[in-house]
Amino acid sequence: MNQPAPPALSANSPSAATRITPVKGLLVLAAVVVFVATYLLLNHALGLTESWAGFLFLVCWAVSVLNPAKLAECAVGAFVGVLVAYAMQTLPPVLGMGAYVPILGVILAMVYCQIMGWLTVLVNLTTMTFLTIASMPLVQAHVSFPNLFATLALGIAYFAGLVLVGHWFARQAAARQGTAPSAGH
Repeated sequence: MNQPAPPALSANSPSAATRITPVKGLLVLAAVVVFVATYLLLNHALGLTESWAGFLFLVCWAVSVLNPAKLAECAVGAFVGVLVAYAMQTLPPVLGMGAYVPILGVILAMVYCQIMGWLTVLVNLTTMTFLTIASMPLVQAHVSFPNLFATLALGIAYFAGLVLVGHWFARQAAARQGTAPSAGH
């Protein structure tokens, strides 16, 4: 997930000819508006209030260029991050201040796994991003974590579904033109 951004295209590069035109850019923007509005309407219809979780998942997955091979890693990482933050909200009122000792132990173990590159499906940039945001005092004080889990699940299903369907259409179009799209995109 910690990949550098692709280099900018120069005007003379072979890829410069494949840049999107302003009209196609507007069509893409219109599609984005429709997809975002649909996601927000689904959240509202289902009574889910933490729509930011789906958008944050999408941003984290976008760091991996929406690679389907990285979907499970990003999805599991998001849930792990929220789960640890949920423990920070629910365990201290039940077990007292001593509950922070095992929670902090888990977080330290997660940081060590991240440093070592271990358990990357469970502990990755997405995990740490969700843990950081979901453990903020304002989020801890005002978020219903069951609602957050449900909204995150919807966001993952919705955005992953859109991307996977988009990949399928791209493969179909490439097959009709006799070219294959690049792997993972």
